[in-house]
Amino acid sequence: LPMLIESLRDKNTRVRAAAIHALADLHISDERVLPALIEALKDSDQKVSHTAVSALVDLGETAVPALNAALARPETRGLAALTVAHIGHRAQAATPALIAALVDSTPHVRRTVLAALAAIGWTLAPDPGGYGGYQAIERWPGRYAAATEMRKDGVALAY
Repeated sequence: LPMLIESLRDKNTRVRAAAIHALADLHISDERVLPALIEALKDSDQKVSHTAVSALVDLGETAVPALNAALARPETRGLAALTVAHIGHRAQAATPALIAALVDSTPHVRRTVLAALAAIGWTLAPDPGGYGGYQAIERWPGRYAAATEMRKDGVALAY
């Protein structure tokens, strides 16, 4: 295990990607593996970073606490949201971190966060404020959620 984790820092992108595949194949949620996979989300090589996304998706809800931390960091926020979207309903514990991530300055990241909210069970609807965006509405049994609006990209979010 230590050699695989060390291989994530190798100069060769193929070695880094192979190390991620090996860690994913082992299905280990060891306390050293999740932080290493989260760090791999920042890899400059897109193949490596997307391989890390796949490995984290395979870990499912076990990866959510680490993904919550990654959602708080601008450099990993977009791929962390993408990972949560792929995990889907099993990642509902990421809801507060996703809502907080909607303040990201990058429109693409905010859209990915909205997609992640939709994937975990929120409903996206056209923004009634006429800003051309979407709102995410979650309806909990027996009551409607209170609405809060964000004006960036015309996103109105109800939670």
